[in-house]
Amino acid sequence: MGKKCVSVIVLGDIGRSPRMQYHSLSLADEGYNVDVIGYGGSEPMKELLSRENVQIRRLISTPDIKSCKQAITIGRLQYVGEDSANIFGLRVSCDLPRLLSYILKTVWQSVVLLLALLCKRRSHHVLVQNPPAIPTLAICWLYCFVSRANLIIDWHNYGYSILALNLGDRHSLVRLSHWFEGYFGACAHANLCVTKAMKTDLLKKWGIGAVTLYDRPPPQFRQVSVYETHDLLQRLSRQYPELRDLQNPTRTVLTELTTEGLPAFRTDRPGVVVSSTSWTQDEDFSILMAALEGTYKHLLTKIHLED
Repeated sequence: MGKKCVSVIVLGDIGRSPRMQYHSLSLADEGYNVDVIGYGGSEPMKELLSRENVQIRRLISTPDIKSCKQAITIGRLQYVGEDSANIFGLRVSCDLPRLLSYILKTVWQSVVLLLALLCKRRSHHVLVQNPPAIPTLAICWLYCFVSRANLIIDWHNYGYSILALNLGDRHSLVRLSHWFEGYFGACAHANLCVTKAMKTDLLKKWGIGAVTLYDRPPPQFRQVSVYETHDLLQRLSRQYPELRDLQNPTRTVLTELTTEGLPAFRTDRPGVVVSSTSWTQDEDFSILMAALEGTYKHLLTKIHLED
């Protein structure tokens, strides 16, 4: 019997999906043949490209379908810009073309993804990133049903909640996406998620039992030296003046030069927190800010007690 095969599905830019790339590397290290299926764009990590038992299979991107948000043409008239147009008393809504473009995109993605799954070696396991849920979960479930493979969903977020940011909670597409994720999530052989909070929510929302799988830094992530820190902050301070000491150009907010001219960490340096997430509606950054405020108050209390 040959090596077992795993398909890792990302209906997005493979190079911008570090968690799924690390999954692929871990599976390759365990001896599996791995097919990574997703869209091109950013270059995947070099370690992934260099593995003989990893195949990158890029999907054909969806054609750019122009919606009536750009232009509506009726006879010789063209109306541009709004969600609906009033032409000679006739109200023309853009909802149908927008919905139509969404349907066409979904059909295209379904066909392309299914063909990519079928036109390769048979997979014993399919690991799919969610979101996006539509049509990914349904197509992967169908392939697993036909090929008798195991479907594993890695929950990063909810597709329906991201849709709701633009469409509202009561929109029919949002409600469809909510049902879609719950149904196919329950059909999976196994579910992974990124936090204990999501694990609890999946069980409460849809009765889906998931395993929390935390991200772990790969070997290339390490503690930087004081020399690297000083050099990096010196270079970044040209663009971000907040990182340098305005009184002394040889100092940064974290480092300074000793009398021998060697970099050293400042004793009065502040704490620096770097987040990999973006400051968007679906990423509640206030949680981090509240945690920092709580930590600061706790440290002040501790210092006061020690004094």
